[in-house]
Amino acid sequence: MAQAGLAKLTLAGADAKRFLQGYVTCDLDALAEDAAMPMACCNIKGRVLANGWAAGRDDAVDLFIHASVAEQLAAHLGKYLVFAKCSLDRPAGRFTIAAGPAGPAGPGAITLRPLPWVLAATGGEEAEDAALERHCIDAAIGIVRAPVAERFLPQMLGLVELGAVSFTKGCYLGQEVVARAQHRGEVKRRLRRFRWEGTLPAAGAATSPAGTVVHASGVDGGLALAVTGAADATLRGEGFQLIPATGSGGRAQA
Repeated sequence: MAQAGLAKLTLAGADAKRFLQGYVTCDLDALAEDAAMPMACCNIKGRVLANGWAAGRDDAVDLFIHASVAEQLAAHLGKYLVFAKCSLDRPAGRFTIAAGPAGPAGPGAITLRPLPWVLAATGGEEAEDAALERHCIDAAIGIVRAPVAERFLPQMLGLVELGAVSFTKGCYLGQEVVARAQHRGEVKRRLRRFRWEGTLPAAGAATSPAGTVVHASGVDGGLALAVTGAADATLRGEGFQLIPATGSGGRAQA
């Protein structure tokens, strides 16, 4: 069974922020302990291996990413840690996202910029992923899980609009590919919102015309997000179909 919810990876040591600056898409100069910033970690081809949020300080940075890609990301970063003055740890515990308070978050709470969300510790795996699916669909952003890891550029997952990608910070792994796609307008496939019929589509499920399911929820009307270049087409997969959704709330569709 795939691991559910968000997990935390922690890099601690004198070089923690400086090291990660070369492997995440966001600019960690804006790092804070109580307000996490959206980020992604890409492979050398600019495809997103994991994404989520980063919070912390110069000598201790926490990455909150989907639990199913935590080991893969840890192994990826571990290859480059040999000469860095920091170490990588995966503390126990799972997290999900919840609607934030109208005012400032309470003591110890971490807000997830730029959305009205806070990070919440939780113990029920089904509830963790159900909440994650619902919030991601509402906001029209994709959180990478194992079935879709290393398949999409950040632009395909709505991460540029979210503010997860800096085009001024300088080099990071995959940066050249991501920047070229952005400035040359080469990204034709985007994350789009659908209503699904049939069986609940799984993350990574393929469709025709060409598309890939990223999120699907059986809550509040059976909505889904899929990466596709077919803007207004109904997508058909094994046991389900995706019908373009309009006026379904959240951020504007990509």
